Amino acid sequence: MGQHGKGVINENGQLFVDFYAENNLVIGGTIFPHKNINNTTLVSPDHRTENQIDHICISAKFRRSLDVRAIRGADAAFDHFLVVGKLKLRLKKCMQNNSRMKYDVERLKDCNTIESFKLLLQNKYQILQDHHTEDYTVESSWINIKELINTVCEEGIGKKKKNKPWISQKTLEKIEERRKIHEQCLNAKTRSRKAKYETGYKTKHREVKRSVKDDKRRYYEDLAIRAEAASEQRNMKEVYDITRQLSGKSSKSEKPVKDKNGNTLSTMEEQRQRWTEHFRELLNSPAPETMTEIQPAAHHLAIDCSIPSINEIIKAIKMLKNGKSPDPDLIPAEALKADP
Repeated sequence: MGQHGKGVINENGQLFVDFYAENNLVIGGTIFPHKNINNTTLVSPDHRTENQIDHICISAKFRRSLDVRAIRGADAAFDHFLVVGKLKLRLKKCMQNNSRMKYDVERLKDCNTIESFKLLLQNKYQILQDHHTEDYTVESSWINIKELINTVCEEGIGKKKKNKPWISQKTLEKIEERRKIHEQCLNAKTRSRKAKYETGYKTKHREVKRSVKDDKRRYYEDLAIRAEAASEQRNMKEVYDITRQLSGKSSKSEKPVKDKNGNTLSTMEEQRQRWTEHFRELLNSPAPETMTEIQPAAHHLAIDCSIPSINEIIKAIKMLKNGKSPDPDLIPAEALKADP
């Protein structure tokens, strides 16, 4: 119910309020402010008492789209005024999402998660083998395996979320529990239940804050240990990367553009002309006077073109680099290396 209703609510009005509250409805004539003549829907026989007892209800989803007012000029030979509702809808622009699915591969670093991932992958593969048919091709077999791995990634590790790097999976689970308690508190119909959920929410909120604090401390301690180990191994690149990560300065400084004499060019127009000159000289270089003759090989190399073995395939999968963008099949290297 909005703030712009007219009159005092009675017993029937309270029953009506309970009805629309249970069915997630709103009263249209109370949302937007109007003059009294547009809010009054009934005038008593004494011609002094004005009431608002005729309403138009709508789903709370469209509460900002409905404007209701009473029309006094309608000649209906009735003591109630005509109530008219104007509904304005705006079509939502449908944006095509071409972004790739990014899985939360960081969860595979947890032993329990990787064990459940392997078990789910084995069960899914067993179901695929049970429905195996003889009339299949390599392309159809690859499509089935690709869909299987993507399904396991969605169910086992889920979509990657933009969280702070130090927040652990256990903390994320506590945050999700806190969110559910908050929803229960908002949907509570009685004060006693709401007080109960508010107490549980405060307790869970303290647990989340404590867990986030511990995760952050543990995260920086791990970075310090990594930096110390890299310094002992004289791996200065990793030391500087960790230092830059801790300081929050990840942007790289731009190198200045210089002319042929080594003088720095400050204006944008001079830099464009220098780049144009550089590529014109690079791409329009004259052909060499004498062509180099490449002698044919004395013997052919012994290249094994047979079908690769299972061990060679497993070795190739384990040599994949982590943290790389997946191919169009959307399968990350970490998921393949979890159970090669």
